[in-house]
Amino acid sequence: MNARKFVSLWKEEINSSLNLYKDPNQESLVQALYQKLDLTPEQEKTFWEVAEVMLNDTAYTFLLALDGCAQIGGDQQTYKIFGEDGDLISDCGDIEAAAGDLFE
Repeated sequence: MNARKFVSLWKEEINSSLNLYKDPNQESLVQALYQKLDLTPEQEKTFWEVAEVMLNDTAYTFLLALDGCAQIGGDQQTYKIFGEDGDLISDCGDIEAAAGDLFE
């Protein structure tokens, strides 16, 4: 696995989570709270746009923090991420570049 694949898996996870949150047949805390809002169709559209932006921004920041380009909880350092095979997934800057392509 390389940095681009690693980032693309995070992007897929964000999209999958968002789809689950939107599904009225899913019994989740997100869906239960969402139903309480009783939004108009226009408000629903805006709500899910906001949710998508929030999830993407959080994942993007997290990925940049792993690459040493942003902070996690006020601490900034570079992390090394290895796959199950022991191979290094990313050199410094590889995740940032891939996240910039896939999350922007």
